[in-house]
Amino acid sequence: MHTDKFFGDANARFAAIVLVFVTICAYLPVIVTGGFIWDDDSYVTRNVLLWEPNGLYRIWFDLGSTPQYYPLTYTTFWLEYHLWDLWPTGYHIVNVLLHAGNSILLWVILETLSVPGAWFIAAVFALHPVHVESTAWITERKNVLSGFFYFTALLCYMRFSPFLFSSVGEQVRQWSYYWFAYLLFFCALLSKTVTCSLPAVILLLVWWQKKQIRANDALLTAPMFAVGLSMALLTAWLEKSVVGAVGDMWSFSLVEKILLAGHSLWFYAYKLIWPSPLSFFYPQWNIDTTVWWQYLFPMSAIALILFLTSHTKSWGSAPLVAVLFFIGTLVPALGFFSVYSMRYSYVADHFQYLASVGVFALIGGGLWYTQGKASFLQEEKLRTPLQVINEVIHKNPYRFSFSLMILLLFGSLTWKQGYVYENARTVWLDTIEKTPLGWMPYNNLGVIAVQDGNFLQAVEYFEKAVALNPDSAQSHMNLCSVYKRLEKFDNAIEHGERAIKLWPDWPKPYSCVGTALLAKGEPQQAARYFHKGVEYAP
Repeated sequence: MHTDKFFGDANARFAAIVLVFVTICAYLPVIVTGGFIWDDDSYVTRNVLLWEPNGLYRIWFDLGSTPQYYPLTYTTFWLEYHLWDLWPTGYHIVNVLLHAGNSILLWVILETLSVPGAWFIAAVFALHPVHVESTAWITERKNVLSGFFYFTALLCYMRFSPFLFSSVGEQVRQWSYYWFAYLLFFCALLSKTVTCSLPAVILLLVWWQKKQIRANDALLTAPMFAVGLSMALLTAWLEKSVVGAVGDMWSFSLVEKILLAGHSLWFYAYKLIWPSPLSFFYPQWNIDTTVWWQYLFPMSAIALILFLTSHTKSWGSAPLVAVLFFIGTLVPALGFFSVYSMRYSYVADHFQYLASVGVFALIGGGLWYTQGKASFLQEEKLRTPLQVINEVIHKNPYRFSFSLMILLLFGSLTWKQGYVYENARTVWLDTIEKTPLGWMPYNNLGVIAVQDGNFLQAVEYFEKAVALNPDSAQSHMNLCSVYKRLEKFDNAIEHGERAIKLWPDWPKPYSCVGTALLAKGEPQQAARYFHKGVEYAP
């Protein structure tokens, strides 16, 4: 089915409007109360590139001026800053509209592929609370923007691809779609390089539709693989050289990485099926190659793939394709590559923004399997939207009621979760409530207390963080800084030296300890620390 029908069909337009409407309703708390939170300072509020005269030039051509080379994402922030300065509502509205647009694009893709329950799956994608983090967190514009280009690129390639459309009379127009797909794919990579999985997804869909992958299919996607791999390698290099994802905490053995990946996969699948509680931060679990049950996570994932593979003749290949999409799209976030945020948590809700489609399609497609395809599109006769809905209800009222209940539940959970993103303090207080054993929320609440000038409360938060994680160099460093402000120089020196022991090549603790020693009247000792700090940060 050509995607053109979606724009000329009254029922399709109605269904698209409903998707946008319910998405906006679910995210109203974010739009009305949402503010700036963690990392939004480096991306927006304190990002000098947004207001410097040469800021836009540096965003595109000064590699390393931003934590990651996502110039298209930063360009949207640059444009919005010049439109409404630091008005958070404007940024939130754009994120919500992008997410709603992605839901429509996903629906069109699934309808074109004749996936049962396509609209329901897209509505689940729009309303599922696991996506609140990607949509309500301004910094994660990366996700919703790259997702928009990812889905549009896939649509263009599907319009071109011979496995769906083979009319010889449309070859010229089809090839234009091919080049548009490449342009949009590059835009996706410039927004966030996790979208590098697209060419693999295309080949997966080719195999699903044609039951084989020919040399021509691989040849057509080869440039995509090359560009995607190049951008992924650039991101990995920046993650280490600019962001700082280097050191013992990222030096897992291959076996440890496999254990981490297996556990993460099932964690993500569980959160999609049972999204409670959802937290901005999840404490790290212990990876131990000597614990037998940890091997069950990767082994069960492999067993599931083999099971679905062995049942393709009886069940078809759609379930296997959905699972492979989920796993393959998650690969960059499973611990095989060094990601700086994994120093705090191995998993995060926003990591599975695109991958979640696989699980939604698997469950939603199974639920609506007997409904048939393209129920919203007019075929032999003209039908009003109410007639379409009435027809769907009468075909299986129990399934319709169950689906509606799911959407209402997810929408209400998204509404509730949206209030968490009012400001950084509400985010971390909610995180402590849901994951009380995590050290980082206490550390970040301490930072907020310092910014408010409440140093005694900051000490309480930092001490709690250290109690939960004695190996947190960051919390020890923060205690060094706040004790120095309170003129408790011995305490400051003690925690500063602990930070140095835990992170020897981090220059900041050397400066903090040196300043405390100088205040104590020990300039020679202070100079020794200052010199050491300069060695690591010339």
